[in-house]
Amino acid sequence: MEGIISLGAVFIAQRVDPEIGCDVGAMLPTKGLSRTGIFYLFLLAILIGNTLYFLLSPILPAAARMGKVFAFGLPVLVDLWICSLILGLLSLSSLAGKKNPRS
Repeated sequence: MEGIISLGAVFIAQRVDPEIGCDVGAMLPTKGLSRTGIFYLFLLAILIGNTLYFLLSPILPAAARMGKVFAFGLPVLVDLWICSLILGLLSLSSLAGKKNPRS
């Protein structure tokens, strides 16, 4: 059993997946977003997320609404969650638009 584990460790150290038999790095996209592209993606997620939060704030429970400007608590966490959700959706849509790196 130890031989199998060490063999797997050797494959992982060489970035080769034993089940696939090829370089794992070759399956990843070669070109990603630049730093400015990531910055604009984050900025867009924050703007859309905050807009959604303030549009949805009348129907949110009272504990999740912003009362004070610089208060930390549940409203900030709800806003952060919405912005994170938007960032995930934007990242997923940018990944779905790229070609499959395996082909």
